[in-house]
Amino acid sequence: MNARIKLLFLLAFSSAMLMVTEFYVILAMSVITISLIFAFRVRRSFLPWAKPLLLVFAAIVLLQYLTFPPAPFSPAGLLWGAVFSLRLFVLVSAVFLFVHTTPMSRIAGAFSFLPGGVSQVFVLSLGLLPNITQLAGNIMRSQKARGVNFRSPNIMDTYMPVMVPLFGKTLQKSEKMALAMQARGYGE
Repeated sequence: MNARIKLLFLLAFSSAMLMVTEFYVILAMSVITISLIFAFRVRRSFLPWAKPLLLVFAAIVLLQYLTFPPAPFSPAGLLWGAVFSLRLFVLVSAVFLFVHTTPMSRIAGAFSFLPGGVSQVFVLSLGLLPNITQLAGNIMRSQKARGVNFRSPNIMDTYMPVMVPLFGKTLQKSEKMALAMQARGYGE
């Protein structure tokens, strides 16, 4: 499929996701997104992203439950947190699906309607996502070999040994990319 058409579908789907307020419609859209991830056979790449997202979604639901404006500790707070979490899940999943099913050259072509600098930022950012996924998997395997227990209930003990090297390596890659672009005359 043409990358511009995919991008238009992504924008329309994301916009609809942000405008819909019915829980069952949002749930249906999340089921559609999950089925597309399975249909396009990118679930193995998606699982490393999904696990940390589940922790974020659980935190969102808990915070909404504790701080829902009309009445804290109410079922309405749980529902609102679930709706917000599902929306975020669908948005992240849709972008993931777009990036993992479209070659970078076609993604660059899809963003060609934007001004040069803006389209480059989008393409470079989206291009780093698969690399970051792979790098996170490598770091997790390395840390498991060093004896880090990823089943610990303490989140700091579990994810800090992954996040710190991932952040450092990502900054190194970004710096190398910036130097390479500068050497080739971008931004002048």
